[in-house]
Amino acid sequence: MITKNVDIRNGAVNGAFGTVAKFEKNGQNEVNRIIVRLDCGSEIGLNRTVYERLYVHGKAYYKSTFPLMRAFAITGH
Repeated sequence: MITKNVDIRNGAVNGAFGTVAKFEKNGQNEVNRIIVRLDCGSEIGLNRTVYERLYVHGKAYYKSTFPLMRAFAITGH
C-alpha cells in the first residue's frame, strides 16, 4: 500500500494497493527505486523519500524510506 500521494493522475495516491514488480539497484547493490504494479492497472516507480532534520536530543538525523507498507489483510469498518 502506498503511504503518500506520489502520482495522482496514475492512481498512485495514499492508500492505493499494488504489487511490487521489480527492484532497481545501483552499482553498490542498494535498492534505489521500486517498480509497483497498482491494482488500477498502471505501473509506477517509487523513489526514496528523505525526511531531514529530525531532532532527537539536540542532534539532527535523516530518515530515508520508500512510501510503501505491507498490507496483506486490511478490512474497512
